[in-house]
Amino acid sequence: MRHKGSLAIYTAVHFCVDFVCFYMLFGTIKPAFDDRTLVLAFLIYNLIAFGLQPVIGYISDTFKKFSPAPWGCILLAIGMLVTSLPWASLVLCALGNAVFHVGGGIDGLVYGDGKLARSGIFVSSGAVGVALGTLCAKYAWFGTSVLSGSIPVLMMGVCGLLCIYAVKEIPKEDYTVKSFGVTGKAASTSTVLILCIAAIVVRAYVGAIIPTGWRLTSVFMMAVPAICACAGKIIGGFLSDKLGAPLVGTASLLLSVPFISLLPDMPVFGIIGLIMFNMAMPITLCAVAERLPNNPGLAFGFTTLGLLIGTVPTFLFAVGGTLATLLIAILTIGAALCLRFSLADIRLPGKAKSVDLETENADL
Repeated sequence: MRHKGSLAIYTAVHFCVDFVCFYMLFGTIKPAFDDRTLVLAFLIYNLIAFGLQPVIGYISDTFKKFSPAPWGCILLAIGMLVTSLPWASLVLCALGNAVFHVGGGIDGLVYGDGKLARSGIFVSSGAVGVALGTLCAKYAWFGTSVLSGSIPVLMMGVCGLLCIYAVKEIPKEDYTVKSFGVTGKAASTSTVLILCIAAIVVRAYVGAIIPTGWRLTSVFMMAVPAICACAGKIIGGFLSDKLGAPLVGTASLLLSVPFISLLPDMPVFGIIGLIMFNMAMPITLCAVAERLPNNPGLAFGFTTLGLLIGTVPTFLFAVGGTLATLLIAILTIGAALCLRFSLADIRLPGKAKSVDLETENADL
């Protein structure tokens, strides 16, 4: 039975989970390793935290009464208890991150009632958690005493209890994603999945190479890109419900191009560009889930796998200057085209025809 406040709980816990993970990465892992090992550690973290979500999602889809979110919090609490063993802490926290995200993602998709706003709200808080967790570790906001290390453990304990309170189990009959009316019959399921995941891969890479040097001017400004990402995802979900996801997803990416490629070093324009750039996030998530209605966990996992693939190149090589400007512009336009050809025909609000995908997805 689902508690009516599950969205608020999962969104808050999402913030805490990413906060604790990056507090661990920058407070425990970074001081423990040299630069080369640190790059490897961060890569392993991403491989586990993002790469395992499709597997965890499929398991959750198969055993529908299993609620993964509380277990994710438990794994994180254990990970923070063994920070004296950096590699063990990293693996446990990364795995806890993956398990929680699948649970929260399923809730947003299954109980979205055909609206994108719920998923947009859920995914939004993680970026802020990442930024504040990093800053907290960097500036030792919890202090340096042994007692300060217990704060993340306590946070995860409370979060685990909140998740148990939010969802005791998801009944089998309620475990189907209601159509968001995003993809229509414009393309086959395989085409939609390939194009949407390609758009996610591109956005993940572009998002990592956008120059935001202005964020280094103050501690507050360091958190601004994360706040922009948070705001963009929320706005994208609500606007898509009002104006239509195909229109919002395509237009927001195209309109962001001059801001994030030509003007990213100017704070005002950079902020505008980052908000618009992130508006497509809930759209691609819900598009994938709409084509996998009986597998919301797997659908959520596919989108995080796209994020992983998009970030891996940043561990291998760096780009800057004119090359970065060209890549940002070309790849963002490419992501917009992927959305345009994978989603339903663009229509004015209220003009969209209802679509029945039950036949096409009967075997998924």
